[in-house]
Amino acid sequence: MTLLQTATAPGADSPADAVAPTDENCQTTSLIVRRASHEALRRSSPVLPPGLNAPRCAGNRRSDDQKDRTPPADIKCAEGVVFDLGDVLFDATVWRRWLLRLLRHFGVQAPYHSLFRRWETEYLADVYCGTRDYDHAFFGFLSSLGLRQGQIAEIAVASQARHREFNLQSRPYPGVVTTLRELKRLGYRLAVLTNSTRCGSDLHMALEQLGLGNLFDAVVTSIDLGMLASCHDAYQAIHDRLQLRVGKALFVGHDRTELASAAQFGMPTMAFNYEDATPADVHIEQFDEMVALMTSMGHARAA
Repeated sequence: MTLLQTATAPGADSPADAVAPTDENCQTTSLIVRRASHEALRRSSPVLPPGLNAPRCAGNRRSDDQKDRTPPADIKCAEGVVFDLGDVLFDATVWRRWLLRLLRHFGVQAPYHSLFRRWETEYLADVYCGTRDYDHAFFGFLSSLGLRQGQIAEIAVASQARHREFNLQSRPYPGVVTTLRELKRLGYRLAVLTNSTRCGSDLHMALEQLGLGNLFDAVVTSIDLGMLASCHDAYQAIHDRLQLRVGKALFVGHDRTELASAAQFGMPTMAFNYEDATPADVHIEQFDEMVALMTSMGHARAA
C-alpha cells in the first residue's frame, strides 16, 4: 500500500460518516449553539459522503467578502490542531482522477461523484475499519461496474504501479511544511486523524517521505481505532492522545460531513480545500493563512 492509496483525501479519500453519540456531559451552552448552527448549514445543502468532492476549481472558491477573517474565540484558544490528511496536507485526488480516465477507456462512463460515492460507501469504508481486504474490495468494486475478469486484472496491475509512482511524486501543498513548523514552534500540539488502510505508526513513517514525520505528536488512523475517523469516539481518542480537553483542539479538514461531525463533537473547525456549503468556523484559501488567524490576538501556546 502507498500513502496515496491509503490516506484520506480533501475531497477524495474519506469514507461515509458514522457518528457516535456525543457525550452530553461535555457540552456547554456555546457548543450547543455552534452545533445547532452547523446542523442547520448541513441540512440546508446536499451532503455527500466524506471525501467524495471532486477536485475544486477556481469557480468554487469563496469570494473575499465571503471568507471568515475573524476567528472565533475558541479557535484562538486552541492548544492543539488535528488535521485530516489527504487533500489537506497534500493532493490525494491524483490516483482517482487517473482511475476515472482508465475506466472511461474501458467504457465506464459514470460521473466522478457517483462513481467514488459507490467506492467509498459500499467498499472502502469496510477497508478503513479493518473488516475487509483492500484488494478484495477493489476487485469487488470493479466487478460491480460490469468489467470482465481480464479487464479487472489489467486495471489492478496498472493501479499498483500507479500508486507507487504517485507516492514517489507526492509533495505537501505549498505552505504546509512552514506552517506546521511555525505552529510547532509556537507550542501547539499537532496530530493527524484520518481514514486509512494503514496503522498510525506506518503512516507516520510514510509522512516522513513528505518531510512531515517529526512535526506530529500523534498520528491515528481508522485502522488503529476500528472505526471511521469521523466517529465521535475517534475525536475523543485523538484528544486523549494529545492530553487535551474537548474543545481545545482545532480540527482542520476539507470534507463537509467530517467538519460537521467534528463540530457536533465540540471541536472548533477550519475548512481548507473545501467545496461550497461546507460548514466551518473559519475557511481559508491558502494553508499559510492558518498561523495568522490563530495568533491574530497575540495568542500562542507556551513552547
